[in-house]
Amino acid sequence: LRAIELRRETGGDDAPAIESELHDLANLYMDQERWEEAEAIMRDVLTIRTRVHGTDHVDVATIMWNLAVLRGRVGDDAESEALHREALRIRQAVFPRGHPSIARSFSQLALAAQNRGRFDDAEKLYQLALARWEDLYGRQHPHLGNILANIATLRFRTGRFDEAAEVSRQALDIWRAVFGDGDHSSIASGVSNLGVIERERGDYGEAARLLQEAVTMRRRMYGDSHSTVALSLKALGGVRLFQGRLDEAMELLAESVEIYAQQLPGDHPAIAHARVDLAVALLEDGRPDDALPLLEQAMAVLNTRLGADDPGRGQLETWLSAALTRLGRDAEAAPHQDEAWRVLSEVAASDTEFTRRARAELERLRGRR
Repeated sequence: LRAIELRRETGGDDAPAIESELHDLANLYMDQERWEEAEAIMRDVLTIRTRVHGTDHVDVATIMWNLAVLRGRVGDDAESEALHREALRIRQAVFPRGHPSIARSFSQLALAAQNRGRFDDAEKLYQLALARWEDLYGRQHPHLGNILANIATLRFRTGRFDEAAEVSRQALDIWRAVFGDGDHSSIASGVSNLGVIERERGDYGEAARLLQEAVTMRRRMYGDSHSTVALSLKALGGVRLFQGRLDEAMELLAESVEIYAQQLPGDHPAIAHARVDLAVALLEDGRPDDALPLLEQAMAVLNTRLGADDPGRGQLETWLSAALTRLGRDAEAAPHQDEAWRVLSEVAASDTEFTRRARAELERLRGRR
């Protein structure tokens, strides 16, 4: 920071060295999950670069792309997608058709579309990115692993678990070939993602092994209070829940919620989803009074985040109805139960274990009416 101040005193805000150092500082803050500080600096850099270079310049597209990634990580998928689209427009105007920056933009734009539930759009964009990246670098480039990992997530979210596992292993093989067998963020991500997929394929032993490996690696790399640690803890907690090991499940899921709440904005959907999973474990343990506040907090966030027919909405409405029913508040539970039935009776894709459990619970609830 002092170096930046000195350069400003001698060269002004528009000096390329200051601009570069500010950008580096913003990326450092992102790595540390200091989102507000990182975003403020990125927006300053975007203003400087636009003033110096105009709107259609590669350096403007680069900072716009990074800002889009940040907005996606804090849960603002709408702005993330808009920024990625503008970055892609600039890159297509400036670079030749086969340039790697265009392929990267296709990949990130696909992820933004996927996060907003537009799976067909995401599929087309991923295939464009994949084809162009293979043409440029073949099959052994780490970014190709990133694209494959995102495609695996898409397959997972559309209920194609065997395909998801196959593509996820391809991504992990690429990363291990490039980075070796030591600690690396991509390898940790790949191991964690594969663990979640194996959980949904019903291999709880393998899922637990992979997810514990991911938790351990991420703790070594980032410490105990990083959002990626929370992500793997949440997934491992789900495994323990499905195995009926409720005490372990609640401990893991509670730690996940705590880390997310420390590291992410209060309205981030990841916190809400973790609260739902913890609430399910609490309901399984016969504690609806503890589960209900978590579900109400999640509803306050996810009500505007999830589409009308998102299976996650059906799950949330089911468990909220279940908690209210078990507390003797049947009149309040009824509209949530009706909405859950509307969603879950129509959802064919994304038939995860959590969705199946919600359907079973919903059948029990409807049998009481």
